[in-house]
Amino acid sequence: MPAINISNTPSGSGTAFGSISTAGEHDLYTVQLRPHEEYLFEVNTPGSALDSTLTVSGFNLNSFNDDIGFGPEPTDSHLGFHTNVAGTYTIDVAGFGPSTGAYNVVVREVPANTSTYQTVGINFLPEQGDIQDGSDQDWFGVNLTAGQSYIFDAHGIGLSDPTLGLHNSAGTQVAFDDDGGPGLDSRIQFTPTSGGMYFLDAGGFGASTGAYEVSARADDYTDDINTTQSIAPGGVRTGSIVPSTAATDHDFLQIVLTAGQHYDFDVVGAGLRDPTLAVRDSAGTQVAFNDDSGGTLNSHIDFTPTTSGAFYLDVAGFGTNTGSYTLFG
Repeated sequence: MPAINISNTPSGSGTAFGSISTAGEHDLYTVQLRPHEEYLFEVNTPGSALDSTLTVSGFNLNSFNDDIGFGPEPTDSHLGFHTNVAGTYTIDVAGFGPSTGAYNVVVREVPANTSTYQTVGINFLPEQGDIQDGSDQDWFGVNLTAGQSYIFDAHGIGLSDPTLGLHNSAGTQVAFDDDGGPGLDSRIQFTPTSGGMYFLDAGGFGASTGAYEVSARADDYTDDINTTQSIAPGGVRTGSIVPSTAATDHDFLQIVLTAGQHYDFDVVGAGLRDPTLAVRDSAGTQVAFNDDSGGTLNSHIDFTPTTSGAFYLDVAGFGTNTGSYTLFG
């Protein structure tokens, strides 16, 4: 079985030439594909009477096409897909019905962009990818709602230093981060003013390569002191700790306190079975913390600040606990 060779770089391609001589004949080829990449397979028949069919199979994949339906030869065949598994795939070229004739079959790796992408779901399991070299970028479509706050994470598995960009529907970058998450991971916090399809663009900083995962989650409060949300002393706010693949979700709310004044802060879990609570100063440094108070899994802090000004109440879930809660300021 002849092999079609693809150069081991993004946008690599390979071509083979053949001919279907008799009805029912099948020409088989093998091709070595990389994981987590976009590929296009084409059977072209310029000047030929062949009405081609195309099948690509391997690793539980079995895709078929007959008649691309457009272009100078609408009966040519065309397939595109994203690989989850690296390895050897089989290409099967044949003729529809009794048609015969010459053809060429092309396999092309396609750099990801707004036209070639896979999708990542909000609050779903992460999507994985693999950065192969310094110019490799992987794009993921994500559908966002106007006014909803989101957190996007790129978490390195084998990739030591992932980067993450966010693009609008036209492909224009609207946000970028490197090292804003835990360690060298990347994180973007974003609230769109208009809804629709956006695109996450994962890469590696410098020459770093390897596997990573990308996740997207809706968030009601920002994870750090850049929050625009606040609570007044004695006030009540509700929120939710949502699933996060890269790190535990935290909800920060600013609160303005007076030096020497005693305050009681409580967080009571509803769907969140085991909430934690911290008080942070204006620099984000933790100055008080509690998990489990009064024989319950709820949290309580007695706090008397020595300086007046802005502080932050930081609500999270112990371990992997997620769900809704009520915060009493």
